[in-house]
Amino acid sequence: MKPKIEIGTILTLAIFLIIPSVKATELIWLSNMPPKAVKKEIRFYGMHRLPALRGKDHRIHIIQWIRSGRSPEFSEYVQRTNTGHPELFVFSPSEEPIHAQLLHTKLGYLLSFPDGEEGFYNAYLVEKFVHRDTLTVLVAKAERLSHSCRNGHKGVLKKVPPKIHPQVVPLEIVRKRLPGENFHTIITAGDRVTFQILLHGVPLSGASVRLCTQKGWSKQLTTSQNGEATFQLIQDYLSRWQDVKRRVFYHFLVTVDYLKPEEGTYQGKPYHTVRYLGTYSDIYRPSQLMYSSYVWGLFVILSVILIASLAIYLYRKRSKIEFREIAFDEKA
Repeated sequence: MKPKIEIGTILTLAIFLIIPSVKATELIWLSNMPPKAVKKEIRFYGMHRLPALRGKDHRIHIIQWIRSGRSPEFSEYVQRTNTGHPELFVFSPSEEPIHAQLLHTKLGYLLSFPDGEEGFYNAYLVEKFVHRDTLTVLVAKAERLSHSCRNGHKGVLKKVPPKIHPQVVPLEIVRKRLPGENFHTIITAGDRVTFQILLHGVPLSGASVRLCTQKGWSKQLTTSQNGEATFQLIQDYLSRWQDVKRRVFYHFLVTVDYLKPEEGTYQGKPYHTVRYLGTYSDIYRPSQLMYSSYVWGLFVILSVILIASLAIYLYRKRSKIEFREIAFDEKA
């Protein structure tokens, strides 16, 4: 089902939100999560829950909210980035550059690009600025999968492998694909997920990589010689039976921080250190074992109740004394 919400609706709803500006040298990332005030008004499509709106060209546009922070749950929706004029690069699944735009609304800063091809879109927001003798290079990346089963699954496996673009993006976070991954694969709690960090297309060792889930679990690792860091997503929450919804998705955020001694000048400002910051967000869902454990738990409880009831019934039946009337013959 294609989303029907239009840009005008977004702008109308925007008046209900007040969004603070981003702080200096703050982490910026691209998010699928709309502000809570308009979450019910946003249309999502596909099994990967892509938020979208219909543009003036009558095409469906994927939208990403620009946020500031290190946690999916508490990051702010911002009206500007560190520089106010970030570079945008969006590549289609066939690796063709496509036009993207930034929309300023009181909902926050929106990155928008047209959807028209099956596969993974790579969207990047890049900023460079000198602050306190350090050149900061920040790359916010979103890898979004557009897929509809109505289009069939021919040639899917050729479209699954990740793609990189070192010609325009200095720092790249690459999520290595899961075994047997296809367009229906969604990361699940319990999966081991590996990220490879590339600097100018070369594996970067010694970089600090942190993963934080929407529920607050986080872990920090240092990349190996081949630039990799592997995280196992834990089941980071427990839900009551009535709260279990198999179609609910949660978000995680990966951040990279790496300092490199290097002297130079950028926009007339000298620097002696380069700090590379990278962000990458995606969705995950609860482990299927969680639901099966609830089913088995319910089965065990019902079995115990049934056995206990049967035992009580048999006990009472066996201990019941039948009434017998005894008559005495006094003449005998």
